Amino acid sequence: MLPKQRRGVWSALAHPWAAVLLGGGLVVGGFVVDGLVVGAWQVGRAADASDTADVEPADDAVEGDAPAADEGEGEGGIGFPSDRLRERQLDRGLRLVADQRWSDAATLFDEILAADKDCFFRADRQQRTWQSIKSETSRLIGTLDKPGRDAYELQFRARADRMLEQAIAANDTAGIVAVARRWFHTPAGYRATLLAAIESLEANQPLAAAAWLDRLASVDGVATFEPTLSIMRAIAWLRAGDRAAAAAIVEQARVSGRTVVRIAGKDVTVSFPAGGGLAWLTALVGEPKSRPGRHAGDWAMHRGDPARNGVTAASCPLLAPRYRVPLARHPEESRLLDAQRRLRIDQEIAVLPAGAPLAVNGMILTHTTMGLLAVDFETGKRVWLQAGSGAAPLQAAVASGDAAEGGDVDAGGSFNSVFEDATSGIMASDGRLVFVVESHPDAVSPPQAGGMNFRPAMPGGGLHGTGGWRGGNALAAYDVADRGALRWRLPARGGAGDGNAVAATTTAWYLGAPLPVGEQLLVLVEEKGEIRLDVLDADTGRLEWSQPFAEVDEERAIVSRDSHARRLAGLSPALSEGVLVCPTGAGAVVAVDLATRTLLWANEYPQPRQAGVAVLPNGIRVQRNGLAGPGFGGHGGREQRVGRWIDSTPIVSGGRVLLTPGESQDLHCLDLRRGTTAWRLSRRDRLYVAGVVDGRAIVVGRRGVEALDMTNGRPVWQRPLVADHGSPSG
Repeated sequence: MLPKQRRGVWSALAHPWAAVLLGGGLVVGGFVVDGLVVGAWQVGRAADASDTADVEPADDAVEGDAPAADEGEGEGGIGFPSDRLRERQLDRGLRLVADQRWSDAATLFDEILAADKDCFFRADRQQRTWQSIKSETSRLIGTLDKPGRDAYELQFRARADRMLEQAIAANDTAGIVAVARRWFHTPAGYRATLLAAIESLEANQPLAAAAWLDRLASVDGVATFEPTLSIMRAIAWLRAGDRAAAAAIVEQARVSGRTVVRIAGKDVTVSFPAGGGLAWLTALVGEPKSRPGRHAGDWAMHRGDPARNGVTAASCPLLAPRYRVPLARHPEESRLLDAQRRLRIDQEIAVLPAGAPLAVNGMILTHTTMGLLAVDFETGKRVWLQAGSGAAPLQAAVASGDAAEGGDVDAGGSFNSVFEDATSGIMASDGRLVFVVESHPDAVSPPQAGGMNFRPAMPGGGLHGTGGWRGGNALAAYDVADRGALRWRLPARGGAGDGNAVAATTTAWYLGAPLPVGEQLLVLVEEKGEIRLDVLDADTGRLEWSQPFAEVDEERAIVSRDSHARRLAGLSPALSEGVLVCPTGAGAVVAVDLATRTLLWANEYPQPRQAGVAVLPNGIRVQRNGLAGPGFGGHGGREQRVGRWIDSTPIVSGGRVLLTPGESQDLHCLDLRRGTTAWRLSRRDRLYVAGVVDGRAIVVGRRGVEALDMTNGRPVWQRPLVADHGSPSG
C-alpha cells in the first residue's frame, strides 16, 4: 500500500561524565533544574486508581494491536512496500496447511522465501501492525506439525545441502547466508546459520553473530549443537558488550546437563560455582578487544548503548560546577540565548537542549553554534574546534535575537540550533571517529508565518515559496584524536575550496545520527519520499547495503514545509536482540532483522487530528492563522516543544520497545519481535523517558518523575518536583 499522493537511564540521573547544556554554557558535575537541584530520586507514594486512568489496555483479541482508526486521530500518510501476489500466496499456503496438503504448502512457502524483495502485509485491515511476509512465512514453517515438517524437508533438504556444500567449497559467504535465510528450517540451514555467525564474529560484528545464534537457539531440534551453541552465544554477547546476557547464557548451559564443549581442539567442561559464569568465560576466551580508541567509561552514543538504555554507576550530582565552558560565539549571542530561554520558562515551557554531549577518550564532545567542540574532561580546556556547516550566521542570529526579545520566542537561528535541532545536536562515536549530521541553517530555520518565503532557491537546494527545503544534508566523520580532522563526508564534496557549506546538490536527508555497531554505521535516510536504512563502513563511509522500508506522502516528505519539525527530530535507530527499530517521524516505526537483512514488522500509531484544519482541493491544509499540516504540529518553536515529546529515540528493554514519537500524544509499548501494542499511555505533561531499570520505565515530566511497570504501563511510584515553577532542564 503506497501513499495516495506518491504511490540509560542516561543514567539520565547520574553519569560519571555528566554534562548538560544550559543556555550558552556547559555545566559539568551537576544535574540542574530551574530553581531546583535534583539529587537522588526517592520512591514516592504508591499508585492509586486515579494514576492509571490514562492507561489504555490492548484492544486486539490476539496480539493486543490497536485498531487502525480511532476517533479524533489523523490519517497515517505513510505507506509500506506490499505485494498482493505474495499476500495471496501466503493466504493460499495457510489454507493448504489447514487442509493438510503439506507438500503444496511447502512449495508455496519456499517460493515466497525465494523472492528477491520482502514486503509487509496485515492479516486484519483494522490492525495497526504490519508483518513481514518472509518473516511470517519462516515462522509458519517452524510451527508446522511433524507431517508438514517432514514434507518440507523431503522437498528441500537435499537441495539445501547441495547449495551449502557448493558455497563452502567456493568460500562464498553470500551463498552460505542465502541458505541460512531461505532454508533455515533444514539441517543445512542450521549449519549455514552457525557458519554465518562465525563469519560475523571474525568480521568483528558480534551483534550480527548474536542475532544469528539467538535465532538458532529459538527453534526446536538444535540440541545436538549444545553446549557449543550456548558458549558461542555467550561469546558473541560478551564481545557485543552485554556481559549480563553472556553470564546468563553460560549459567543456563551449566545447568542444562550437557557440559562438555570442544574449544580449540580441547574438551572443556562448563563448570564453575554459581555466579562465576562470566569469570569462567573470560578466563576461557579472554576479555573482548575493543575498537582502537575506545575506552572503558566512554559515553559514545545517545543514551549510552545500541538499545538506547545505557545504565552506569555514578555518584550523586555535584551541587557546584567544576568549571564552565562558554559555548556561544559572542557574549551578545549568549545573552540573547539566555533571554529567550528565560522567556520560555516564564511561559512555563520546558526548555531542554536538543543535543547531548558525548564522552570519548577523556574528552567531552558537543555540537554548538560554533561547530563541533572538544573539551578536556579533567581541566575544562578547549582541545579543538571543528567549524561545522550547520552554524547559523552570527550576524543573522543576533538580529533575529533582537526580534525574539520583542516577543517572538521562536525567532533566532542560534536558539533553534541549541534547543530545537536534535538532528545535528545528537552525535555518535566509535571511539576513534565522531559522526555528525550537518544541515544548512536555512534547512532547519522555522518557516515564515503564512508559509511564504520568496527567497530564490539555491542551485540543487534551498527554501522555496512553500517554505520547504529542496536540498539534503550531510553526514561527516571527524577524527577525535587528530584535532577533529575531517575523515569523510557524505555526499562527497564537489571540489576544493568550497569552505564548510553543506553541498546542496543532494536530495538525501540523514534523519539523525548513525548507530555505530562494530565496524559499521546504521543510519536512517529519506530521499524523494522514500525512507531507507543505509549500512556504511565506519572508516570510509562506503555504502555496504541498504534496505528501503517506507514511503511518505508529499505533504509529509522531508522537503515539505509541514515537515520542518521532522527535519529537526533527530531520528536514530535502536538495536537489541538483532532487531533494529527504526523511527520515521511520520506516524510509524519499522523493525529490521539485521541477521537476515529482512523486514520484520511495522507499527502505525495514532496521531492527533488537527482541530480547525480544512483541506483545499489542491491538497493544502488551511486554518485561521495560516497553513497547517500533519506531523509534529506546525512550524516549530513553542508549538512543537510545549505539546510533544522531547526525544523521539526508541528505547528497547526486556523484549519491549518504548516509543515517544514527536508526532504522537501517547507513550507506546510494543513487543520487540512482533511489533504489536502491549499498552499505550497518554502523554499529558510528560516530557521524555529517561530509561528502563529493573522492568520499570523512568519517565520525566514537567512537574515530576515517575516509574511505570513495563508489563502494563501502570505507575509504580511517583515523585513530584516541589519547587515553584521548577521544571527539568537536562
